[in-house]
Amino acid sequence: MLIQMHPTDTLSDVDGVVCQLWNGVTQTGIGVGVFVHQIFIVDAKQVKQFKREWVKTSPRLKRRMVKPEAGENLISIKPDDKLTE
Repeated sequence: MLIQMHPTDTLSDVDGVVCQLWNGVTQTGIGVGVFVHQIFIVDAKQVKQFKREWVKTSPRLKRRMVKPEAGENLISIKPDDKLTE
């Protein structure tokens, strides 16, 4: 199954974890919502480029890098204080 997704500015609490809602569509046309907490970037050389592109799509959200002991490159969702209403 393939899903084409794009991020939104919507944050939700999913089982106590802050997640960003991404909207998408499957290759057969089924609309879906995906709650994203972290994104793994396979090629470490592409992390900066990915972050630049992601921030442009949802500028109201802050992102922070989390580098686990395993050395993987993860980007975690962190709510911006301005989103608190």
